[in-house]
Amino acid sequence: MKFCINKNNVSSIQQTIDDQVKVCWEEWSEDTGTLIDTLIVFDFLVYNPKGESMSERELEEKRPEWTDCILPRMKSSGLVFLFTSEWYEVLYDRCSKAFDFVVCDRPLELSDDTNMFAATVGLSYPMRVALVSLLRPSKSQKTCNKK
Repeated sequence: MKFCINKNNVSSIQQTIDDQVKVCWEEWSEDTGTLIDTLIVFDFLVYNPKGESMSERELEEKRPEWTDCILPRMKSSGLVFLFTSEWYEVLYDRCSKAFDFVVCDRPLELSDDTNMFAATVGLSYPMRVALVSLLRPSKSQKTCNKK
């Protein structure tokens, strides 16, 4: 299992995934077509509670720092999840160029191959708890494999 993390909050995430194989976001291939199995974003993005889609333009206006790196990866990744105070699955519609944020009704599972983490804000306590909970199965598996 491989993890890619961005430099904004590398220490917060790195402490949590300390014994895993990590690649810094900046070292990852610039080709955004390179498949990331699972992209996990931690941010305080306020989403429209009425369930309306958010266009690329609207998302770029709310989070201009996402324009060059996060948004292209959101469009090309296998699965995309956002954690604000709860988990959302992020679905991209290529025809309408819009994103839908759907509250997750199932437990998240990391990919066996490549997982990319992006934290565009300092991790809050709930974000840290969510990250630790998400990583717990992979740490348990690694411990079992060592025995």
